[in-house]
Amino acid sequence: MSTLLLRAGVTCHELANQDFLTLNPEDPRYSQVEYILLDPSCSGSGMVGRMNELTDSPGSVPAQRLQSLAAFQLRCLNHALCFPRLQRLIYSTCSVHEEENEGVVRACLREHRRSFRLVPVLPSWPERGQAPLTQCLRASPGETLTNGFFVAMLERRSPGEQEDELTSDEDVISFPANSDVEAESHDPSPLEAEPAPTASKKKRKKRKKKPKQQQEN
Repeated sequence: MSTLLLRAGVTCHELANQDFLTLNPEDPRYSQVEYILLDPSCSGSGMVGRMNELTDSPGSVPAQRLQSLAAFQLRCLNHALCFPRLQRLIYSTCSVHEEENEGVVRACLREHRRSFRLVPVLPSWPERGQAPLTQCLRASPGETLTNGFFVAMLERRSPGEQEDELTSDEDVISFPANSDVEAESHDPSPLEAEPAPTASKKKRKKRKKKPKQQQEN
């Protein structure tokens, strides 16, 4: 990361090699932060070099995997908005899936609607976020001849500013019960987890034991 920053001409940086979710927003080192670029782990489904039969169709990424990624992304976004002096935040992914993009932003706004609002990103850019979040920016090989990206900008409201109308509950993405899934590199895929025994199986085991007890008596 340090090499990439230097190549980009960034010299005023300090790398913190730790989990972002463990950072304390009230820590004196970070409590004065006003701008955050949040680029969390995602499916990478927008990267042209990786687009193939495994990544470039809507159904290619298992729904459960998308839900887990979206849950982690929402945790990061909610945590970032807790920094007390934050004025603006950019949320970006290299994903083409709504679950990781507009879905995460909608869920976040329902919790932080009184403090933050969406603001337009590059209004002249031709491809926009899915309605009603047209303030967001999308990019895709088909529309803009680029990799697939999503960008949203959240800005802190001024005191007394009226809240924007939000979408209905049906439009907000729903997350699984285990929505505390960590980063992609930290946890195995939910599809790899061994299913827990069902209640019906346990009952069948108990029924098998009853005849044995009767015979012994």
